[in-house]
Amino acid sequence: MILAASTHCPSPAADAAPLQVGRYLVTPLIGRLAGGWFAGSVSIRPGCGRATPERVLRLTRLFRSSGEAVAHAHAEALRWIRGAPQRPLAA
Repeated sequence: MILAASTHCPSPAADAAPLQVGRYLVTPLIGRLAGGWFAGSVSIRPGCGRATPERVLRLTRLFRSSGEAVAHAHAEALRWIRGAPQRPLAA
């Protein structure tokens, strides 16, 4: 699920490096909330270069560990990538 607005301040997750998935670069963004919970977002950027659009999915589930939040962010990014329209890469 994706939130319309976020109440946490995510940052790149220390326990997960960006992941290259085909032509996309996936970066989990994890924020720690009150009570020890973790919330996640994920950045998805196609290709490389300065003019590549970035999508940020804000996820609704909360987790007890940052590792669980990272795994969920990766899974949601993969689900989004599989459903994204496939366009040919510019040469």
